[in-house]
Amino acid sequence: MSIALIHHNKAFLSELHGYSHFFAGIGIPCEVVTPKELPLLKRKIDWYFMGVDRSHPIPGIFRIHDYLSPSTPPARRLKDWGKRWINARPDLRIFKNHYTRQCFGFSDAIPELLMNMGIADEWLQTTGQRPEKSFDFIYIGELSAARQTNILLDRFTQGDLRERTLLLLSRNYEQWQRQYASHPNILFKGPVDKAGVKDHILRSRFAINYIPDREPFNQLPATKMLEYAACGVPILSTSYPWVRQFQQQYGGNYLYLSPDLHDLTWQRVTDFNYHTPAMSDWTWGHQIKRSGILEYLRPLYTNIRWPIYTKED
Repeated sequence: MSIALIHHNKAFLSELHGYSHFFAGIGIPCEVVTPKELPLLKRKIDWYFMGVDRSHPIPGIFRIHDYLSPSTPPARRLKDWGKRWINARPDLRIFKNHYTRQCFGFSDAIPELLMNMGIADEWLQTTGQRPEKSFDFIYIGELSAARQTNILLDRFTQGDLRERTLLLLSRNYEQWQRQYASHPNILFKGPVDKAGVKDHILRSRFAINYIPDREPFNQLPATKMLEYAACGVPILSTSYPWVRQFQQQYGGNYLYLSPDLHDLTWQRVTDFNYHTPAMSDWTWGHQIKRSGILEYLRPLYTNIRWPIYTKED
């Protein structure tokens, strides 16, 4: 019987592909569903990407609450407090990192695990010849006022960057597209599938990891940063705690930018000596096995040949 991966209209979560691919590889099918589709599915595990889950327990079905991040402004602490009290009690909670766990602050006896962000194995596979460059810069991720998207876009309407193309892969960007319609060097596209994301990164000369240095954004693993690094594309990034910790632990050399991006110039970008780190430790298989979750799932699937592993794998 399958694992139900339950999302709230966020079907482009990297975790959905990563978990599905890993568990299918050991003989456990996964079904990606919304809460409304769930009653039609026979399954052994309800794996919720939180969100809110106020449903009642179902005998014989193991329930997981997976907290990918804390709530975002406004009133983010109040939102986290509310989720802590209104959500149903699962059999297991998963948090993206220590910071996310601390933000919610559950104090009951329900087991908790940490599972970091990952990348698909195929992102580390190269086909030899790389595609020609079509864009000067790429930015992947959410476009919102809370993330100060306007600062990034405004930079490409000024100075020498007016002649340089910026591709933004996102969704729900129509308002921004209208606002910057008079600047043909600023391009919007998406959503695209993971293969399309990789192709667009490889066709870009430089990749931008633009994160405001404020909570919770500056404490969370950046999917796009991992994907940029896996593709070996030179990376520009604002400076904030998570990316500095990532560099210290895994290496690489990234061009750091000021919060207002005043130092983002074509000359500085092209003069810098970039280096991307090895990313083999960041595959989804590595992260899933390292988290310890397989020890909780093993009793539910006694007919599966489970991989041999340790938490340090």
